[in-house]
Amino acid sequence: MNAQTDNFYYLNADNRWPGIHLHGMEIAGDGALQLRALPRLVGALSPGTAGLERPDGQAGIAGLPDGRIFLSDLEGNRIWNILPCDDSGTPMATPCLGGKGSLPTRFRGPRGLLAIPGRGLFVADSGNHRVQIFALDTLQLTGILGSTDGAGAPAPGLFDQPTALAADNDGNVYVLSLAGKRVQKFDRLDRLDDSFWQNVEAHQALEEPEAIAVAVIRGETRVFILDRARQKIFSFTPDGREFVYFAIAEAPDPAGLAVTEDAIYIGDNQLRSILQFDQDGTFVGRAVGYQGPVAALALDGEDQLLVHPGDVSKWTRLAISAGHLRGGFFWIGPIDRYDQPLDWHRIKALVEGLDDDSHARFSFFTSDWRNAVSDSDDAQAFFANWRQLPRDVNDGFIGGERTKYLWVGGLLSGDGTGTARIPQIRVEFNHQTYLRFLPELYTDDDASREFLIQFLSLFESFFGESESNIDRLPSLFDPAVTPAEFLPWLASWLAVHIRGEWPEAKKRQVIAEAFQNYAWRGTAKGLRKNLETYAGVKAQIFEPVLYLDLWTLGETSTLGVDTMLASAHPQGAVVGTTATLDRSHLISDDQAGAPIFEEVAHQFAVYVYRGEIRTAEKEEEVRRLIERDKPAHTGYQLCIIEPRMRVGFQSRVGIDTVIAGPPTVLRLNQGLGKQNSLSGIPPGRIGQRSRIGVTTRIY
Repeated sequence: MNAQTDNFYYLNADNRWPGIHLHGMEIAGDGALQLRALPRLVGALSPGTAGLERPDGQAGIAGLPDGRIFLSDLEGNRIWNILPCDDSGTPMATPCLGGKGSLPTRFRGPRGLLAIPGRGLFVADSGNHRVQIFALDTLQLTGILGSTDGAGAPAPGLFDQPTALAADNDGNVYVLSLAGKRVQKFDRLDRLDDSFWQNVEAHQALEEPEAIAVAVIRGETRVFILDRARQKIFSFTPDGREFVYFAIAEAPDPAGLAVTEDAIYIGDNQLRSILQFDQDGTFVGRAVGYQGPVAALALDGEDQLLVHPGDVSKWTRLAISAGHLRGGFFWIGPIDRYDQPLDWHRIKALVEGLDDDSHARFSFFTSDWRNAVSDSDDAQAFFANWRQLPRDVNDGFIGGERTKYLWVGGLLSGDGTGTARIPQIRVEFNHQTYLRFLPELYTDDDASREFLIQFLSLFESFFGESESNIDRLPSLFDPAVTPAEFLPWLASWLAVHIRGEWPEAKKRQVIAEAFQNYAWRGTAKGLRKNLETYAGVKAQIFEPVLYLDLWTLGETSTLGVDTMLASAHPQGAVVGTTATLDRSHLISDDQAGAPIFEEVAHQFAVYVYRGEIRTAEKEEEVRRLIERDKPAHTGYQLCIIEPRMRVGFQSRVGIDTVIAGPPTVLRLNQGLGKQNSLSGIPPGRIGQRSRIGVTTRIY
């Protein structure tokens, strides 16, 4: 087995279950074992459907991707259109066509239907020996295939009671004639391809073709024909040169045919049911919930099977995979490791969907002979010599003597409406049981040892989940793998606040970076990161003291850049110069220059663009974060950068710049800087700005 470690196997490897044998079961798309899927009635069966008489031959039903459904009414000589919004299921008649007659848009026994988006609705007008084509949007007649005078003929391109229609993905249409006992092919331009029937006829395979369908099987288009007399399904290539077939003995009175890539559906009027076959002809089972006659089958493109029972008011939908067989079984083996005898200890299955109507029962068998098990279709006989667990018990002790090989099997049962599912089975061997904790005295006798192993394994299974949780406890402290519900708990260990609306990935990232971020607590970098994490703003933090220096004439003397005017003399009171009463103070030599720095020390500014703080609530949130993270002895200013155009400072339109209005007027007590500029209305110039009262003023 591919998935193995020192003392256990997982039987489901890559959703393929190597070595498995299935009877009435299948591997679902997610890799789980389940009972074979069957069509199941959607809703309730229309009253009176089960008592309908056998239909008088083939009818027609067709569905479109938009939900519309068309049905042929043999007795009323009309086509019924069921709208997708009509929840009552009452068909709505189309007034633009129908009625008995031979004129165009009239019918004599309409049977098969075919709806092709972009092409139209094809109607097998059986009594008039023709196929009429109608536009799907307006239901106006757009063309006629076959006879226009109401006379049947065996000539190529003409029909003798056409009854069934089908089409392939290339737009070719296949028309089956009941009386003519042949199938003719027309291309997307409605031109006859006579070679198809010539090739089919040369095989002399068909005797009484009843229904037709087209499907793509493993990338190849196949034309399926139900032959009633021979009780077979024939599958032809699109050119008719090759074919395969299989018998349908399970359907004594077949009628109606629909085909998907995986299954073939046939109606039967003796069994009054719908039967499902595999593509190789293997009979699977009957549809769940449907009981009544079948005049036509079709697929609607939405994984539903449409059924025409002969009465247009009682048409029915079946969901293709909503039902299941009532029973099935599987087995896997032989399971071995290096062809050595092993102490097979335990099987544990993960089972879903167990309820009052769906059950599972597991079995196992051990032997030193590799061919000790041979396949069978009879579950009861097959598992007769196997050891079985009680029904719906998914955890069991194997025990017994050391053997080389193990086989594991299971039987599922249900009422057809659902199924238990088995995503995985684990097999343990050479397991160190609780027996190792007892004195060796208890292992001297083989009988006592075997009993104790089983007895202690019972308790081990009780504590297994708790021990597993203890073993994986370290993983709960790893933010990358801990379950999502543990993230708030893990965050509390690190005093990290995570918000409920955050994506799970962000929560894990914040917790993982918490220890590292604590190293930057109280710094500009830490504050900047927390503002981005919790408030979603990208701030710029400016500390003025970092950009100041003493003014040394000739060395650092760029006023306003690396030099500032202090509120007091940097050398304190100097006799004869700065020793002014009440306007100076004494300082020591080691405090020289302090007046320059003392007003900006322990101060910082946080610059945030207005585009990131649009509401008062957001501004208050930013202030709370700054107060929480700044050092206690510092002061700050929150500077919101309003959008203006300042080349070199603000020039990203839509972020920190808008193009509008005159510049801000300079006010008293507000220095020059990024937010202000010297400005005013420029004087008018003749020829340039000379509209008095608009761009020019007279002083």
